[in-house]
Amino acid sequence: MQSLSKRLSFSMATIFGILLVSTALASIVVYKPYGVKESQRGEYEQILSDIRLKSEIMNAKAVGDLPTAVIAHSTFDFGYMSPHSTNTHFFKIENHGRGPLALQVLETSCKCTTGKLTNEIVQPGEYSELDVTWNTGQPGEQYLQTVRLKSNDLALEEIELTIRGEVFSELVVPDSIAFPKSDLGSEVTAEFLVHSQVYENLSVVSLDSSLPEFEWTAQPASDKESELLHSTTKSAVKIRVTCKPTRRGSFDDTIEIALINDSGEIIERSITCSGRVRASISFYADEIYIGDGLHMGTLNSGKAHEFAIVVRADEKDRQLEVLRIEPPELRATIRPLGKTGAHRLALIVPDDCPTVIFNLDKKRGYVEIGDPNDKSYSNWLPIYGAVARPEL
Repeated sequence: MQSLSKRLSFSMATIFGILLVSTALASIVVYKPYGVKESQRGEYEQILSDIRLKSEIMNAKAVGDLPTAVIAHSTFDFGYMSPHSTNTHFFKIENHGRGPLALQVLETSCKCTTGKLTNEIVQPGEYSELDVTWNTGQPGEQYLQTVRLKSNDLALEEIELTIRGEVFSELVVPDSIAFPKSDLGSEVTAEFLVHSQVYENLSVVSLDSSLPEFEWTAQPASDKESELLHSTTKSAVKIRVTCKPTRRGSFDDTIEIALINDSGEIIERSITCSGRVRASISFYADEIYIGDGLHMGTLNSGKAHEFAIVVRADEKDRQLEVLRIEPPELRATIRPLGKTGAHRLALIVPDDCPTVIFNLDKKRGYVEIGDPNDKSYSNWLPIYGAVARPEL
């Protein structure tokens, strides 16, 4: 029994000793930062110290000597830049105050722009520079980017610095062109420019379209063209396209253009085009709204009203008549004018016209004019209005 007691006493003393040693070791163990080499420990500790110092300065209460941030120029213009290029500008930020100035980059307006400070803690009388780098990326027109900073200057807690510039366009081709209004069977022409602020030489290889009787010509454009007067164009081509539409009304299509640049690279673009062939019969009056029709308004019954409309036929020898009119309570007459192909259409609301409404979505009026001997040669004029009894 005594031997067992001695063994227990020894075991307890051993365990107690181990605990004392472990506690002593734990109090002196310093864990190394993970991933930091021993040779970099000094630099690592300095960075941590700078971060703590900057945080203390940035969050310090407004007591004692204060910093004053001074920026001579907050905007810089790079001017013209090449596409897909990178440029850098340094903004100088001085501390004219009596306390340390803390600076921090908050954000930039675009991923194409970066901002980096040479010093984030600026002592009185010293300065830091903001390195702003801009990658222009795709060509375009004028661009403007910003970098926003935070400071501990109570009078300038946020600083916004701006860069701007204009990127040269490799190739300027219109997205769309419009042919002027024309008559059926007549040739219609449109012109447009293709130019570059990068290529010294630009030539047209081909233009293709399914427009009827499509043809094209291209020649070097004069630098006096209004579109080029205020640009830094290096090469420009003026293109003329013609076609002969085969049906009346609106039309649209696509023109495929292929060009060759200085290095022999073929560049292809698509241009949409549109136009309109006049109707065989056209209507003209002050009360006519294009694409809508004749608006007669609300008229009082018991009194005659008349609207005069000029009607023109694209075939001068056509004999025109009023083929139909709606609502039937209205009257219409047409007679030739002195000028060949022109007629005078009179729309009449008789004095005995009953109440009638023809200005609703599902109830509108119209008058059809055409050649009674050729059903395909006609046109409709929508008419909107109402005839109502005047209130007593």
